[in-house]
Amino acid sequence: MKMTSSSSSFSSKNTPNMFKSSKQSEKELLFFCSLFITGAIIILCPSFYSNTSFSTVKESFNKTLLDMIQKHPSNGGYKEDCDYSKGKWVWDTERNIYNSSEWICPTRPTGYNCEMNGKNLEYLNWRWKPDGCELPKFEPYSFLNIIRGKTLAFVGDSLSLNQLNSLLCLVSQVEKPIEILDEMIEGKFFTWSFPLHETKLNFLWSRFLVEAKQIVEKGEPIDVYEVQLDKINTMFANLLSKFHYLVVSSGNWWFSKKIYLYEGGKLIGCINCKDEKRLTKHETKFGLQKAFRTVFQYISKCEECKELITLLRTYSPSHFEKGSWFDGGYCRRSHPLVNEENAKQKLRSQWKTCEEFREVQLEELGRVRRNEEGGRKRYGVVDVSRASMLRVDAHPGFYYSDLVRRNVTDCLHWCMPGPPDMWNEILLEILKKDSLH
Repeated sequence: MKMTSSSSSFSSKNTPNMFKSSKQSEKELLFFCSLFITGAIIILCPSFYSNTSFSTVKESFNKTLLDMIQKHPSNGGYKEDCDYSKGKWVWDTERNIYNSSEWICPTRPTGYNCEMNGKNLEYLNWRWKPDGCELPKFEPYSFLNIIRGKTLAFVGDSLSLNQLNSLLCLVSQVEKPIEILDEMIEGKFFTWSFPLHETKLNFLWSRFLVEAKQIVEKGEPIDVYEVQLDKINTMFANLLSKFHYLVVSSGNWWFSKKIYLYEGGKLIGCINCKDEKRLTKHETKFGLQKAFRTVFQYISKCEECKELITLLRTYSPSHFEKGSWFDGGYCRRSHPLVNEENAKQKLRSQWKTCEEFREVQLEELGRVRRNEEGGRKRYGVVDVSRASMLRVDAHPGFYYSDLVRRNVTDCLHWCMPGPPDMWNEILLEILKKDSLH
């Protein structure tokens, strides 16, 4: 996982440091003693803040302390070149942070509260362990201080919202988010504010990231779309300059019943359209790749968003077996798959799709990185596809309150707690690296 630009490079290596020299230990002791003494002086000597409120000084000291600790070499979160995309899920009974005697997430959607809806609780006790390194647990104080005074936006479909809902839960341990209804746009753009940190989180609903129109028959919308591959979603384009950080994702809507593809205003073919004899048939990944190319090219040329950091969150797979949403598909497995080979054997088709979608997304990100050389914009990857592919046990399935009544199962979205928490742990590690530049 790397973030690159002509002037800076963000990478993450997190190799465990198991043996320390005595000199190193002495340095660390002196480092933390100095932190303690500095804090004591600030708190016990009023002359240091005679013209400032104590709460302001305390918050400033907390931020300084956090920054010093994060930048200290002994902090595992700042080592370089850890590939978080490869690893395995390990059993960890202390990982569930959503429910405790002190705190319960106030923003978790009931549909994804799988434990409340009756799902076996074993899915809660798994932690992602990258090969050769560790992925630090999400630290909400660190996250809010890094993006203090800035806006982070998620753009995509309901899986993007799944990640945002996870982030809201994780961060609400420190400050409860306030949804700003006045900033909602057409039921597609939403804002949550953290006033104490002067920070906002946004979500913009965009199935395909580019312009798309749903077909209506007999007054009812159907699962057929007209997609303009070379035109970024208009609302997305209009709001882009407001964001400091952008997490962009898309994928599963490209499996719609039928999609007509347009470029330059002309129909160039279709996806999932065997009955269309006169049109060029394209694979699903063709549309996905074209859409990401359009989005990344637009961002690269955006004159008003030169400081924007764009992060690709790679494809999140579904785990339907023996069908899909409305025809008896299910996801009943109770444990994660052991490794990638295990996934290839048990879910060959899903694994193939996951790899293809991930590859075209990374290919387009690589293209814009190369073209951006010499520019100021920066790009990164929250690479979650392979880790998520192993979590066959972590979907709501039948344990989603609204779906039970309709005899539908959800093997696409994720329980909370669940894999999206790990996505946000990777997100935070990327932001940490950026904050040092």
